[in-house]
Amino acid sequence: MMIKGKRPNPSIFFCLLIQVIISDYSWAQSPPNKTSPTVPSVVNLTENWLTENWLTENWLTENWNELASPGSPVNKLFKNGDYLYAGTNGGGVSRSPDDGMSWQAVNNGLLAGAKVQAFTAVGSTVFIGTDKGIYRSTDQGQNWTAANSGLINPSGNTSDPPSISALAANGSLLFAGTTGSIFRSIDQGQNWTEAKSGLPSNFDGIAFAVSGSNVFAATSAGVFRLQDNDTTWTSANFGAANSIAASGRAIFALKNEGAWRSLDQGQNWTQVFNVPPGLFQNDKATNIAVNGSIIFLSAISIGSPTATFVALYYSPDQGQHWFQANPPILFGPFVATPFTHINAYSDKVLVVRLDNKLFSSAGFYSLGLSSVSAASYIARGVASESIIAAFGLNLASSTQSAATKPLPTTLATTVVRVKDSAGVERLAPLFFVSPNQVNYLMPQGTAEGVATVTITNNDVLVGRELVTIYPISPGIFTANMNGQGVPAGLALRIKSDGTQNYETIARFDTALNRFVPLPIDLGADSDRVYLILFGTGIRNQRDPSSILVELDFRDTQVTYAGPQGEFIGLDQVNLLLPRSLAGKGEVRLSLKADLFLPTHVDKIFSNSMIVNIK
Repeated sequence: MMIKGKRPNPSIFFCLLIQVIISDYSWAQSPPNKTSPTVPSVVNLTENWLTENWLTENWLTENWNELASPGSPVNKLFKNGDYLYAGTNGGGVSRSPDDGMSWQAVNNGLLAGAKVQAFTAVGSTVFIGTDKGIYRSTDQGQNWTAANSGLINPSGNTSDPPSISALAANGSLLFAGTTGSIFRSIDQGQNWTEAKSGLPSNFDGIAFAVSGSNVFAATSAGVFRLQDNDTTWTSANFGAANSIAASGRAIFALKNEGAWRSLDQGQNWTQVFNVPPGLFQNDKATNIAVNGSIIFLSAISIGSPTATFVALYYSPDQGQHWFQANPPILFGPFVATPFTHINAYSDKVLVVRLDNKLFSSAGFYSLGLSSVSAASYIARGVASESIIAAFGLNLASSTQSAATKPLPTTLATTVVRVKDSAGVERLAPLFFVSPNQVNYLMPQGTAEGVATVTITNNDVLVGRELVTIYPISPGIFTANMNGQGVPAGLALRIKSDGTQNYETIARFDTALNRFVPLPIDLGADSDRVYLILFGTGIRNQRDPSSILVELDFRDTQVTYAGPQGEFIGLDQVNLLLPRSLAGKGEVRLSLKADLFLPTHVDKIFSNSMIVNIK
């Protein structure tokens, strides 16, 4: 069905969205509806995704520092707000205001000698899992209170809280893992109920990962998934796992042999890392950590108690490519000490050794810069000709927006350069610059692979980062300008007599201080109601027929997905809302498409959003 008709009038939220995220252009009218798709030409994938001299700047081996010790052996590190927390093996919790350079014990309210084995947080409220149950702090660790109501230890005793080995938060829901059971709380840990339906009767060890609305539990009996607000766990088609982590919709599970990745929420798994043969026979992967799209893992090769080789590997592109870091302070044949924990946040990676020494490396994969899709805010690879939001410090000397077309490549003395995997460097067109944020267009023609993005302010380097360039990286703009909630879009109603009306799909709730979905009435049986979405990173799809919208967990064909046609970098997606959704209320949707890589085809998803169907 060709959607024809006049250009829709803008909704207030869409005007605000564009002004803030994209540019200061005069968006007097919101984007016109596309009547038919025009498939753009696609830049062919290059054979060499990495330049030959990619590691010459020693980003992987410089700037390692030994941190101060909290005293007791460290089990876990956790970053929340202004503090880095260390959970220790018998010394409770220590807190650092300076990323591990100094520590202070914060144990008021904890049992003496507490072993802290897990962390999570809901906003500023921090939760810890100990060998004597769960504790909660609402004041950044100054005070702790027990939160064990409903927890049952393996013997069935409720007065003696169980040992908590894992914690996770999925929105306001909390999950706690113990030997042989999982508990869930819907009230910030005030009360817990057992939630082990679908799990085997016995299992050891547990780790959680959260991906969108799904929670994954890795156990000695296999990996299990809890979907949305279900109460029954289902198998995620993976055996026993050492650890599990999520990077967007990509799930990583670790076995001794290496790392496996699922891009379809646990339906299928592909091994993406195989532990290289070491000096001895007992080679195994031990730890995994995620920071945005960057995956870290450690591996050991054990010959005897005094002969161990340890290696740290990382992937900047969600497991497509892996590189080894071998700073002398951490590694070396026969003298290396295995890691007990890895943590990554901001531009840092921290490791805890078995001998209780802590090390940190800052900036070896990023110099204070984080580039994401300006639509989805998902930390992963981006696409050529997509709109990027880069965050950092001192990126510009003032705030300025582009006021001309074509877009300028210098704003307020700020310049963005992109050197792609083929070694070609291009200046990026700029929408907006400010001291902490720069919005730019990934230059057209940027080759797929790992690219280096650098930002200079008055010829001084202020940001540098490795970014993976994918053929596509779909993101949909949202009304709340954070990649979540109701999309920035419109509904188009076409009646049987050909009358067309555009309708808003969101309203601003002053009490909640955010946009919420407006019910979309599918109307009479003869009405056809289209959803029109605006995004970026979509236009270069090699096979447009592979682009679908996952709506209420069902695939829905789109009638158009491609360039919006009027505004730089902006893409548009149109789809006919199925009448079977009538009365469903709030339903989830996300865009998904085939991602064509040199060796295989993966699935890639946009951010997840919500619409309301009346």
